[in-house]
Amino acid sequence: MLLNTDNFKKRSKNPVNYNTRRTGDGIPEQSSREGKDLKKLLQIKLVFSLFSTQYLFSSVSQRDEFYYKDYKKIISVLQTLKTENPDVVSLHTAGNSTLGLPVFYASIKNTKKEEASNKLKKKSFLLVGGHHGNEKPSVEAVVYFVTFVLEKRNRPWLNKVLQKTDLHFLPALNPDGYSLSNRMQSRGIDINRDYFYPGRKHMAKRAKETRIMTKLLDKLSITDAISLHSGIEGVLWPHGFKDEPPRNAIGKRLPALAKIVADAMGFKKAMPMFQSYPTFGAFIDYAFTQKAISALTIELSEHHAPDGSQLPLLMAKTTWGLSAFINEVHQLNLPSSGVDAPNNLLAH
Repeated sequence: MLLNTDNFKKRSKNPVNYNTRRTGDGIPEQSSREGKDLKKLLQIKLVFSLFSTQYLFSSVSQRDEFYYKDYKKIISVLQTLKTENPDVVSLHTAGNSTLGLPVFYASIKNTKKEEASNKLKKKSFLLVGGHHGNEKPSVEAVVYFVTFVLEKRNRPWLNKVLQKTDLHFLPALNPDGYSLSNRMQSRGIDINRDYFYPGRKHMAKRAKETRIMTKLLDKLSITDAISLHSGIEGVLWPHGFKDEPPRNAIGKRLPALAKIVADAMGFKKAMPMFQSYPTFGAFIDYAFTQKAISALTIELSEHHAPDGSQLPLLMAKTTWGLSAFINEVHQLNLPSSGVDAPNNLLAH
């Protein structure tokens, strides 16, 4: 058991106790040409998880309560996961926030020896939460998904993914804002409006946390990324700064990927970010236009911090969506990107 009973805390009046057993083995292996079958299977399993008492995860004991953890507890959970899984998990500090809090991320890698040719082609996935400190579910979902991956890593589909993909998880990019339940970082800067995008005339990367993230993308050679938020319910793809579809090979596949994720989560909205809400300086636009990263935003809930009674369902839906994304990107065999991307991949 990876999580104990106080790993999920609810700082509200209504903590929830689930005396149910959980089932679910993860996303089955499917090729991208079997998208319709995958969609149907995901929908069936999602409906089953929503309307039965059998939730997806064995990682939550029968006595667990769901509640929002403080940042100290977030770090503690990551440290516990590393201690219990030293063969595959490493824990790192990407830097310190403006107020000096460490920005932690965990990495899960297949430690088996690989041929040099395979290692060069390996993908690198990043899941980041907590751009906005008041969007609590985005942080919880990152921690929960790490746990899910560790418990299910021997499943055939996930084992194959880990052979070719390094997984990185950063729960809270904005630990100052998270600790204060504040959208902005401690200097009042909205991190998800602080990234560079083509045509930006004003200064970008004013926040220390923004610079931490851009350096991390280079350090880890990220090829695929998802940024978690809450405030609406849907899956968004670039661009946020203009009402034009992506034109390059990676960008043209993002709408289909977004639709797969939305279907897996039972969301009706899958659209360009600009059509949902024009966003100038968003993470996914920087990742896509400047680093040729296959990047999406998942908006988990219409509420920034929904009641803790909704967390089990949110965690389940998010895990299905993230699993579908990772599985599909692995199957698609998209071109490697990151810092060594060819110039034609950077044409947005």
